[in-house]
Amino acid sequence: MTWGLVGAAAAIFALVALRDITARTIDDLLLAVLGTLWLGLSVLQGADAAAMAFHGLVALAAFAALAGLFALGWMAGGDVKLAAVVFLWAGPEHAVGMVAIVAMAGGVVALGCLMADWLRRLPLPAAVGNGLHLMSATRGVPYGVALSFGGILAALTYPGGGGG
Repeated sequence: MTWGLVGAAAAIFALVALRDITARTIDDLLLAVLGTLWLGLSVLQGADAAAMAFHGLVALAAFAALAGLFALGWMAGGDVKLAAVVFLWAGPEHAVGMVAIVAMAGGVVALGCLMADWLRRLPLPAAVGNGLHLMSATRGVPYGVALSFGGILAALTYPGGGGG
């Protein structure tokens, strides 16, 4: 049962990443489903209220910290909400590592966006150019990809959920 919830969460995190690449948007409904899956998995595993509260506090701290970046115009609102969900899954046990993982993945995504812009200057078939446009930094960096990567890892390592 827990593998099914973890698999569903991983698939939804991947869908969030794909949506961010294609439309530069993050769907609040998918985030609500991810939060509900975390809650369901926690309850099924018999997590106590204190452990669940600590996960919630980590999510709230991530939201608060990144809301500041949103206020400065450095991060989109959907990314802030997605980060809160990722850190809900990561919890206090993996929060610091998650910061490092998401930051490194974000760097890779940003470099990929810059590379896509550089490649688009080459004489390429239209289909390739259109595909590269999806990752263009001129459309903004889809940081939801990096966050979703972290979310997948958090789900897979959630205690009793697959690898934790």
